[in-house]
Amino acid sequence: MTAGNDKPKSIVEFANEVFVPSTPVEIPVTEFTDVRRIRILLHPVLTRGGTNFYVNFKNGEDIVMQMNPRIHVRLSITFHKAIVFNTFYNGHWQEEETVPMICPIEPDGTYTLEFVPSRFHSVFFYIDGRFTYEFRERQPGFKVRSVEIGGNVEIISVHLS
Repeated sequence: MTAGNDKPKSIVEFANEVFVPSTPVEIPVTEFTDVRRIRILLHPVLTRGGTNFYVNFKNGEDIVMQMNPRIHVRLSITFHKAIVFNTFYNGHWQEEETVPMICPIEPDGTYTLEFVPSRFHSVFFYIDGRFTYEFRERQPGFKVRSVEIGGNVEIISVHLS
């Protein structure tokens, strides 16, 4: 298929998708409203003490929402698993919110994490298509300019739709 200038045109375009970036990575976000979503396909990496990675939704130096799975392993036994949400605003961390369920993320698995903003000042969080948590906005306007992913994780893809 060609465009008007006779240059080949791709049939499938992934203008809003990033594949296999190194970590940490920060990806610009042009819009994060109730009609948009961010989907991340990743693989947590087991280290000596477990695995710990983060997904930060940022506005400049502020982190308007952080999702942070914490999986601690000692002597090959998983003894603590939690998903924690928080906000970093004006140079200070706010109070952590721990998801009231056992973290379904295991080291060395592959997971799809999805973040879907609502019309009611919150973000719905899904793991592999299952609703996991609703994080309520703590900053007025909930402006997200970038998403940052880092820690003990291999990123397969990040899809901004």
